[in-house]
Amino acid sequence: MAALTVYRFTLSVLWMILTSLCGAKVIPSLQYSCFRRNLSYIPTSIPPSTQHLDFSFNYLTTLQRHMFPRLPFLQHLDLTRCHIQNIDNEAFFNVRNLSVLVLTGNPLKYFGRSSINVLEKIHKLVLVEIGLLSLDSLNLQNLTSLKELKLGTNRILCVALPMYSVTFKGFTLLDLHGNNISVIRADDTSVLRQMGSNVTLILSRNPISFIETGAFAGLYLKEINLFDTFISSTVVRDITGGLSGLNVIRLKIGNFEESTWQETVGLPLDYICVIYFQEIYLHQSNPSHLPSHILRCMANCSKIYLSRVVLETWEHFHFQNLKEMIVVNGKISHSSAGRSGLESLPSSSPELTGSLSETSFLLRLQFENDRSDTMENLRYLKYLDLSYSQITFNTKLFHGLSSLKELKMAGNSFAKGIFSQLFLNLTTLEVLDLSNCAIENIPLNSFHDLHHLKHLIFSGNKLITMDFLTGPSLSKLKYLHADNNYIAGISPSVLQNIPADLSVFDLSFNPIECSCTQTEFISWIINHQSVLKDPQLMSCKSSSMNSRVINFDPTHCVHRNRVIITVSILAAVTVLLLSALLYKYQFYIHYCFILLRGYRMSRQQECSYDAFVIYSSNDETWVLDELVENIEKGHPPIQLCLHERDFQAGKSITSNIVDEGIMGSRKVIVVVSQHFLDSSWCQFEFELAQSWLVLRRNASIIIIILEDVEDKKIKRLFGLYKYLKKNTYLKWKANALSNTRFWARLRKAIIAKN
Repeated sequence: MAALTVYRFTLSVLWMILTSLCGAKVIPSLQYSCFRRNLSYIPTSIPPSTQHLDFSFNYLTTLQRHMFPRLPFLQHLDLTRCHIQNIDNEAFFNVRNLSVLVLTGNPLKYFGRSSINVLEKIHKLVLVEIGLLSLDSLNLQNLTSLKELKLGTNRILCVALPMYSVTFKGFTLLDLHGNNISVIRADDTSVLRQMGSNVTLILSRNPISFIETGAFAGLYLKEINLFDTFISSTVVRDITGGLSGLNVIRLKIGNFEESTWQETVGLPLDYICVIYFQEIYLHQSNPSHLPSHILRCMANCSKIYLSRVVLETWEHFHFQNLKEMIVVNGKISHSSAGRSGLESLPSSSPELTGSLSETSFLLRLQFENDRSDTMENLRYLKYLDLSYSQITFNTKLFHGLSSLKELKMAGNSFAKGIFSQLFLNLTTLEVLDLSNCAIENIPLNSFHDLHHLKHLIFSGNKLITMDFLTGPSLSKLKYLHADNNYIAGISPSVLQNIPADLSVFDLSFNPIECSCTQTEFISWIINHQSVLKDPQLMSCKSSSMNSRVINFDPTHCVHRNRVIITVSILAAVTVLLLSALLYKYQFYIHYCFILLRGYRMSRQQECSYDAFVIYSSNDETWVLDELVENIEKGHPPIQLCLHERDFQAGKSITSNIVDEGIMGSRKVIVVVSQHFLDSSWCQFEFELAQSWLVLRRNASIIIIILEDVEDKKIKRLFGLYKYLKKNTYLKWKANALSNTRFWARLRKAIIAKN
């Protein structure tokens, strides 16, 4: 009988191993998530080594000192939308080493003055949408390590930081978006003025109507965000003096959406001319014209980003520092003189000072009416990005780009046959990106003029052949990316004419045909792995095992002995799989040997608990609210063993089940529900408990049917089905009279001696 039980237990262990291979994952103790579990408490079972705790979307209401277990290594705590209304002074006493605290979306009514002030190591504090009225209501004096303070979507009226904030030496971000700031006075920015020049100030979506003259004078910022800020044209004219003297690296202005308190027409931008900035990001909710005098105020920029902006009449002046220009969903048109003004971008002309030979520009344009002469005057342009622009390409589009070195056209579509004329005269081009364009074929003469092309990208297309490589114009090609296409093979004639300087050739994720018809191509792949990028990602199309091309042996095609190869591969995989299983699940096998070697020794162990409860975590509410309340708090008291409460931290789950649960308890209570039958761990615990108790010759399993379950599911768990047929079990019913008899019978069964 004992040998049969050991055999059954061994089978159950192997079943659990295979089940875990199909989906179970071990979660490191450094991260712990209780996301959206409807919890009203923080579990004490959270490992002390936890560094990241996501407790968002639960129900806590009040934070007190006893709420958190001691978590000395916790660095990131997310309490987003936990319905917190009160935070006591010592709420974070047990998590004082936090570096990130997120309290977004909690309707706070009471905020202890010293509650957050104990978090002296905090770097990032997120207090978005908590109903905050003033920065003065926060006591952050001890947070000298604070770098980011996010206070968006509150009811704050003033931008001023408390005076003690000057001690925040590493402070980099003050986010006040979506508040009620309407007035900014000179005294409000005094602290920011003393905090250095690495601070980002976000004031977007505040209804600013007045800025006192000198409020931003002498203020140095890394970035200022003024999107959706000013409410009318009158306000824009009145705040110009207030913004005068502001120095900022990155200026973000404009508006994204129409607002109930903003004008429906575009606001004037004259105020930017009193600000010194190096980069500007201008976004308009509706396409609007940019006056030439406003563009002149951007003359010293190194980067210009314009969205939904129309540039028409340009004055001819130099952008001496410009490195990058982006025009998204806009238009660059011609002036009445037929010139766009872009010829005034930096060039190597003698009148410009400094070395500008490495200057490049990024233009993302949405062209209209398919104007063939749109780029005629961009003769100094070196970098052009038209990726995912959905424009219609014509054969004369790139005429005049005599200095272009890099052209990106990813994510577009092209008319059939256009490639034979599209790239004519781009004699200086070095980089061409045509990825993700659904290209099926490239004509042989497509790159006739690209004699300096070094980097060609065809990733993510539908190419079947690579015949275009035989063209003499690609002799200087060094990098070729043709991954994720439909290439099954490359003919010997193409392989013989591959550019001699090619150093990176990416053919990964192509359906390579690993057959005797492609022996020359496969031999070339094997012998040129130093050139191929990620040759291990090149798989055989015809192989059900997705074997690598570099593992295919062409010499075996002579003998066609595929049976031997298949058997060898299967044998190797089987050995490796068994070795991996033996290594990964050695602790399961360890318990098999315990059964075989000396199971009688377990009888000598003293029981610490009256009963071990096996249940699904989805039934935790019933176990805690009903079972624990009625059994442990009754008379005489009965001590239950619950895995979430009583298992030792740092110990493997299987060891806890055997040592603390089964061997450490006189009885075993099994709570059967739909969730129980769907849980692999619950089934494993039941099989393990049944094996141990049979070996000890104790009929100590008490079955509780928590809800009606399908017979066919119970039959799948053979041990449970057999046990229910031969033993009496308890069934829970949701009425007072039945519950009284239920608890009496359960208590009697637990107390009864084995």
